[in-house]
Amino acid sequence: MKSQLIFMQLFPFENVLIVVHQFQKARIAMKRSKLRRSVVTGLTAVTLTTALMGDVKVHAENQDAAPHPAPEWFDEQWRNAVYVSFEDLQVSLTAPPRLVGGVMMVQARALLEGLGYSLTWDANKRSIAASHEKRAFLTFQVDSLQSPLGAQISDKLPEAPFIEDGTMWIPLRAAAEAAGLSVQWDERGRLALVSDPNAIPKFKVMTQVTMPEFETPSVLLKHMEEQLESNVEISWIPPDYYREKTMVMIAAGDMADLTLFNDPYMLNDEIMESVVMDLSGYLSDYPSLQTLASSHTGTRVIDGHIYAIPRLSDAHNAAFPSIRKDWLDRLGLIVPQTMDELYEVMKIFAKNDPDGDGKTNTWGLVGGGNRSLSWVEHAFTGSPERFSIRDGKITDHAVSPQETESLQWLARAYKDGLIDPDFAVMSSDQAMQKLEDGKAGLAALTLEEAAGLTKDKSIWLPLPVLKANASSAPIAPWASKGAGAYAISSMTKDDPAVILNWLEYGMKMTKEDKWSETDGWSPADQAAVHSLFGQPDMLKNNEQLDKLPTPVKEQYVSAVEQWRSVSYEDQLLPEANVVWSSGKYAEMNQQLEQKKYEFIMGQLTLEQWNSFIQDMAKSQAYKEMMKELEALLADRT
Repeated sequence: MKSQLIFMQLFPFENVLIVVHQFQKARIAMKRSKLRRSVVTGLTAVTLTTALMGDVKVHAENQDAAPHPAPEWFDEQWRNAVYVSFEDLQVSLTAPPRLVGGVMMVQARALLEGLGYSLTWDANKRSIAASHEKRAFLTFQVDSLQSPLGAQISDKLPEAPFIEDGTMWIPLRAAAEAAGLSVQWDERGRLALVSDPNAIPKFKVMTQVTMPEFETPSVLLKHMEEQLESNVEISWIPPDYYREKTMVMIAAGDMADLTLFNDPYMLNDEIMESVVMDLSGYLSDYPSLQTLASSHTGTRVIDGHIYAIPRLSDAHNAAFPSIRKDWLDRLGLIVPQTMDELYEVMKIFAKNDPDGDGKTNTWGLVGGGNRSLSWVEHAFTGSPERFSIRDGKITDHAVSPQETESLQWLARAYKDGLIDPDFAVMSSDQAMQKLEDGKAGLAALTLEEAAGLTKDKSIWLPLPVLKANASSAPIAPWASKGAGAYAISSMTKDDPAVILNWLEYGMKMTKEDKWSETDGWSPADQAAVHSLFGQPDMLKNNEQLDKLPTPVKEQYVSAVEQWRSVSYEDQLLPEANVVWSSGKYAEMNQQLEQKKYEFIMGQLTLEQWNSFIQDMAKSQAYKEMMKELEALLADRT
């Protein structure tokens, strides 16, 4: 039962994926007919409702009867309705605009005060004077076509101001343009777009924070605004639900202008091309971004066009087994290097009271959520991912003898009581809480997580060397998809060049390690840089690492240096997620994961496991999947 629960958590995401796919197919068609964003958003609501609730039957007493015509007053209002949108301006009209003699009229006070004007009413002349520190002086008089607008006097306004129910109405375009604003008319949508051509560019960014505790990086934000003259609104999203948040924002048609995809391959090509911009034609003006896109893991390329630019990363900055070094020292044990040695250490951790409290209440290993047990598969197969490239062909390690060895190792550890039995349903946060409570001596952690867990009474050490056996090659942590990639929404209203210039500056400063030269720079600012622009070297500007006692820090540095002798460059196929993103082969692969857990927990015999693997490898679905993956590899080369 526990092994089944883990898959229940996947279904909501699969539903969202289907919703996104359905929505984007409709959105592509709408994009071709150039319909407005408001209509797209409305369609999204219908798509989401249909996907979640299914077809809704509508009751009708007489289905053959002709529909009732709309009332004449409704038809008249629909034909005459006009709309106005103020881009990044604090204007809020309390009544909709209206057409008078073909001229759009709006409330004078709501418009002018929203633009920051101070108003003076002259009852004798029935006129309003508007003054502003930076904008032109304006005057409007009721029933008069002549009004001083800025430095000139208009010979004739397109329509005279008037008063209705105590409110003065004035021509929108005349007033806005006299105030230095730009007005564009969308005839199809009957929409006036008002913007300030001299305003500081404003756009939204969504990124994933690297650590759960986050402080506002005031110095970084101020520096970026001053240097680039841009106003950026940043959404800092925790990692546990970042992926789901991204999918929901896409489905709602409300992506941030610049969005980090924590998995660059989470969307299939069709959807990716529809929701984000092709950046290929821009990158020649941004050398740092161009270098990243051409040589860094995580660039999303479709048919030779670049759609997402990777965040800076250290290829070895990924979760890897870390061990309680203080428990090893207390029990007189050395740091294990092989899986057999590690097994014996786990057994002692679980049975020999490593924390000295006189109780048998600790586990050799804990896992859950992001702290998965996939590193055991990595140790035996030699690959950090299920699929790797061997001799120019795709190898599926799930059907290999080495995969079976890894599952047998885990099954033996589970049977011997060395693994927390709730690993199959435990969340990442729950697993971390057990580590903080001192209930386990081994877990998959990032370097920062291990350093953060190291306190006065507990010392966590990343394993510098881990091998399947004494004659095997050592493995190392590997971020096969990089640290995510940034893409610009295809629905952005902002100039892509402004957004890319902001990203170029941040990436360049990060790569050249110049942020610390900024006055008032703090750890909170540096943490934000890691979240926004990445961490090209996990040993530098690492607050958690720098807090460690010198002897412990030296062991961390030594571990990383040994990891760096191992590389999986060009040996993996992270693009495989493009295949999974469409929902294809989901049932087969979910069943594979289910069988793994059943085998580990003793619910499946070795004979049954081997039979399942053989049947899966012979199935038509498996053969089609492998054919698609081979095609992905061919596209890469």
